[in-house]
Amino acid sequence: MQVRKEHPVVGCLKAGIVYTATRSEPGGGWTILAMSRLVSVDRKPTLIEPKDVLNETHDIMVLNIDGTESPGRFDCYESGLIVLTMKDVRYWTKGGDAFSALCKIRVDMELDGRIPLVNGANRNAHVSGMAIQCAHGYRVYLNAPSEEHLVADTFATDHLTDPVFVAEQPGARLSETW
Repeated sequence: MQVRKEHPVVGCLKAGIVYTATRSEPGGGWTILAMSRLVSVDRKPTLIEPKDVLNETHDIMVLNIDGTESPGRFDCYESGLIVLTMKDVRYWTKGGDAFSALCKIRVDMELDGRIPLVNGANRNAHVSGMAIQCAHGYRVYLNAPSEEHLVADTFATDHLTDPVFVAEQPGARLSETW
């Protein structure tokens, strides 16, 4: 989101088009070129097992690339399956801790120009090894490492301040097993 404030042209970009940005010189302006149109995204069907138990559900809003918001719902299952359902699409991943799963889902959402408006998408959201062991990634720290720890639910929205793309989040955990 900070990029949109610093570079207003980013707000004009359309979902479904792959762009390349180049800087003419250090400290100079940016040139943004549309490279190709994204025709379709092949998504696998969600693997919800008949006996899978739903642990928790979170109703959220999703920020779209055009600045509008759309409703969505995170469903977290006992098997480790995490599903974000929206009116027009479903994102999901299975396995690992909840914060890592959220990061994986966010990477998929970025193809569509979307960011989930949840605590785990904040710029300074991060987890520790102990937090993963104790809460399985369902709780995140919301601060810079040098500040006092504020702990919040990963999929809640009560401490949402600065939602960003995964690459802009220093504490994002992207596993090599994906």
